[in-house]
Amino acid sequence: MMVAGEGQNPGVKDLMKLAEHADLSQKEATGRIERVQDSLSEWNALAKEFGVMPDNVNRIAGKIN
Repeated sequence: MMVAGEGQNPGVKDLMKLAEHADLSQKEATGRIERVQDSLSEWNALAKEFGVMPDNVNRIAGKIN
């Protein structure tokens, strides 16, 4: 999937370009990005809470970290 022309490793800068095309303000886009980052940082705890199998937790954690 391409994000603002970046397909391998899109970052915040690329997401901000995408937000501009979606008519989101910088403040709104930054807030949404921060909420996603916060949620992803809690992946292991949330996965355990919801009974995700440890192999799946580790596989997904390897992709999002």
